[in-house]
Amino acid sequence: VVAAGRFSGNLTFTGLPTIYSANSQHTGTMHDGVTMDGWVGTFDSDLNPLWVTRWPESPIGATEYGSRCLGAAFDASNDIIAVGYQCNATCAGAVSKMAGSDGTQAWEKKFTDVQSFERITMSTDGSGDFFVRGKSLTTTGVATAANPTPFGVSCAADSCGVVARMTSDGALVWARTIEGADYSISYFSGEIGLDATGAPYIYLTMKDAAKSGPVSLDSGTPYAGCKDDTTS
Repeated sequence: VVAAGRFSGNLTFTGLPTIYSANSQHTGTMHDGVTMDGWVGTFDSDLNPLWVTRWPESPIGATEYGSRCLGAAFDASNDIIAVGYQCNATCAGAVSKMAGSDGTQAWEKKFTDVQSFERITMSTDGSGDFFVRGKSLTTTGVATAANPTPFGVSCAADSCGVVARMTSDGALVWARTIEGADYSISYFSGEIGLDATGAPYIYLTMKDAAKSGPVSLDSGTPYAGCKDDTTS
């Protein structure tokens, strides 16, 4: 089993060394002045902990929220792909690959035009790709000084949901945006579902689509959102 979450101060699982928060001074603004870090861990079939690691981390002195791992999954090689967000003065969507044997990080990517990634589902077509969903910032998706590591998609709405396919090394294959949709970290609305028949489709739910106005078939990324602009 792979599990993930967030913590402050220290985190102890029976039989494993204690993990301490990277932000040991607790100078952040979340949870009564305590900035949080994310964690990822694996457990055997009896739920005995095998390893736990701190990811993503909030830098010491972080002033905005806390970092958090919101989803993790085994790939075909039994390594781990984890998603979430990392916060300092602002938050960035984060993705990481870790060795399934001990949690050693193979790579990490942070996207400055994504507020957070909330869900991950592995593809079953043998490609090694995975699907993520999240919430993006209003941006052109172009690299700038304020947006140095963009995810590469644009959305004109104040609130914009995004679902994407990525490769096993964290490269973007495609992305679809839904203007007005809010994939909230506070109120989950289900996983990214694969078609049970094996057809090459995915399914997902969203909340607040069209909240900032009608969403037509061609708003956001083409073919995302509602087919009928009177439907929310």
